[in-house]
Amino acid sequence: MLADIIRAVAEGDPARARDLAALYSRARGGPLDGGAAVHDRNPATDAMARLGMLGPEHAVEARAPGTPPDATEPVDEPAAPGLAAGAALDRARRLAATVRGPAARRDALVRLARHALAAGHVEEARAVAALIADPGSEAEFRHEIIVTLAARGDLGRARSIASEIGSVRYRDLAFADIARIADAAGALDEADADAARIEDPNVRSLVQNELLRGAVTRRDFDRAEAVARSAAEPHVRTGLLLTVICALADAGRRDAALALAGELRDAAARLGDPLDRDWANLDVVTAIVGAGDPDGALRTAEAIGDPVVRVGALAEIAKAPATGPPLVARLLDRAAALAESLPGRADREAALQSVIRALFDIAAAAIRAGDVPRAEAHVRAVADLRARGGALHLPAETTGEPS
Repeated sequence: MLADIIRAVAEGDPARARDLAALYSRARGGPLDGGAAVHDRNPATDAMARLGMLGPEHAVEARAPGTPPDATEPVDEPAAPGLAAGAALDRARRLAATVRGPAARRDALVRLARHALAAGHVEEARAVAALIADPGSEAEFRHEIIVTLAARGDLGRARSIASEIGSVRYRDLAFADIARIADAAGALDEADADAARIEDPNVRSLVQNELLRGAVTRRDFDRAEAVARSAAEPHVRTGLLLTVICALADAGRRDAALALAGELRDAAARLGDPLDRDWANLDVVTAIVGAGDPDGALRTAEAIGDPVVRVGALAEIAKAPATGPPLVARLLDRAAALAESLPGRADREAALQSVIRALFDIAAAAIRAGDVPRAEAHVRAVADLRARGGALHLPAETTGEPS
């Protein structure tokens, strides 16, 4: 019957809703007036919340269906469209007072606030939400208000509410969703500005990555590159540019991909610290591989001085689809031999992990391509590498060369 009550409310038939609610109340064992407590498990709380938002004249009454109001009862004027904040607050307080238990009271207030929001009464929804004693639930519903406003196209109001949030975490999450919605709506500059307002660099980089991937999906590579360049942190910017480079290469724009990779190589060359330069060149190797030039990537890898980083670079090249099986075997053999030669145990294990990850990635790619024997050979090579302390043996069928 509760569904019938809610349906009647939704269809604008308060009289029928009132009669059904009274019948439901009697079936549950008591009236739903202001002085009777609603039990925690009584789902009529939801009906009360929904009916309450229609205005005082539509409140659930504690009398039999069809019975006229008592002459002593005050007669309310019809409610104007949209409750005033004071009326909503008063009704929310009375509703909460009838519910036993903080969890049930919280749920009643959330339902009332959601109904107000669905009806477009944003300020009333915010006022009711402010009565929720649980800070977590209040924050979640406030976020719901922000997202609803943004989805309806009222980005300015959504930003205004988000700006009032004192918690950096919740404010960042709000602007993250506003940025996503603005981007999906085509308000690209606004989406970038919203992302820039996110204080936590981890959250901001995640959102920028989403904006970039959205641009790539639309094949708007200029937009994708602009998002990547807007990242404040150098490592985030490089990672995003790597995504753009791979996307350009996949789209057949190899020259543009190589041009961006060359830009990263020039930036790496300007770094003064040798180790920083090596790590930057590892990114360059990844970029050039992504652009489809394994030979160029190999030349860059040879210039890396730190052996651990160079092993990682060789492994990256070996994983590239454009790298032929014979070269894959030679690269991984060189990488494993170099890793095993390192004197320090930590460096040796870190370098060997790069080779092992490459082997697993190549095996996974082989499985996707339906080449099960090659996949099995590379998985066996991982076991050999671990068991023999770095000696890597790839069978002839994985190299394309005669045994």
